[in-house]
Amino acid sequence: VMVPPVKMLDAFGKLASQNRNYSLTLNPYAKEKEFAPFYTDNGVAYSNYLSIIREKVFEGMKQALYSGTASALGTKLKDGSPYYYYAKTGTTGNDEAKTKSKLFVIIISSKKISDPDFSFRKNKFYTIYFTSKNGPAKQNEEFQAAVIKYVEESPVFKKYMNEK
Repeated sequence: VMVPPVKMLDAFGKLASQNRNYSLTLNPYAKEKEFAPFYTDNGVAYSNYLSIIREKVFEGMKQALYSGTASALGTKLKDGSPYYYYAKTGTTGNDEAKTKSKLFVIIISSKKISDPDFSFRKNKFYTIYFTSKNGPAKQNEEFQAAVIKYVEESPVFKKYMNEK
């Protein structure tokens, strides 16, 4: 059983915002929910937790596009973009049954989430989730790059990312 794409986007939105109140909505009139940090164990200082998220998790997601599993796509996104990209690839399925599914999420951020001084408040970001069910065990980078460029060129994306 696969997690529905909407739940994946919701989870990555929570990760990118570090706001446990974040929720995905299709309501254009929805108000932004109040920021609520994640709870950490008493043995983990919140500032240390955030450092790990920024400098390990998001740095790793950035590197996936430059030297990792999504590097073929990363080379198509670099040229002059004002945004920062973070990606997570995944494969599920069964080799014997030839049922492979490729999963891929990209976070397009207005700010550099992996920066050690980054604050998770007030950052504009978009998440795009791609799935390929029972197909070849590869990412379709040309298609993904075209979709990302199409989204970035859309008036709605530009308006959202440039709002103060």
